[in-house]
Amino acid sequence: MRFLLACLAIIVLASVPCHADGLEVSYDGESVTVGGVTPFGTIALFSVGKTMEGWARNTRFIAEQIVDADGDGVVTYTPDSGFIPRRSVWAIVDVETGNRITSSPPGFRLARAELPAQLLIPGTGGESDSVDLPGRSLLVIVGRRSQGFWAQRVSDGGVLDADGDHDGSVRVPLDALFPLEGSPPPPTSFQRWDLVVAIDTDAMALWWHLVR
Repeated sequence: MRFLLACLAIIVLASVPCHADGLEVSYDGESVTVGGVTPFGTIALFSVGKTMEGWARNTRFIAEQIVDADGDGVVTYTPDSGFIPRRSVWAIVDVETGNRITSSPPGFRLARAELPAQLLIPGTGGESDSVDLPGRSLLVIVGRRSQGFWAQRVSDGGVLDADGDHDGSVRVPLDALFPLEGSPPPPTSFQRWDLVVAIDTDAMALWWHLVR
């Protein structure tokens, strides 16, 4: 499933590779290339990007799964817009191995931190587990190795914010997430080794947590 808001611009970026956890990612201004992928495997790719059209600032969201169709361990993604925003945050996961990388194009510094485990809230009375996050607007992602990925955009006080308050934070139930293409319906509880990623679309900061 794709979440995508795009606008036009011309940006030139150097291609600078970034390495983490067996994966390598590089940007050339028009596309993102990921190396170290499981041959014939799949990557889950998520991004939030900021672009300008005249005086208007736009936010672009991407959430997709892409197959390494030729088995060479390299996947290249080119968005429909034909360019990669300099101000963008990327989280990429090898679905088969769970290897992951978070990065941004050269020239934009990514702020990232581990999400405290206490922000994962167990469900009660048959309700779904949830994650409680600071921020007004977030892209929330949950991944389960070899099973699926689920994502959702959530706004503070919006219909998907389970606490219902404009309080500078959002509470997101697992069962409110959308499955990416090829994934089953979202789970209702966290399992060991689930990956939780949240991207703050205002601060352009990223949090992650591996459930243990």
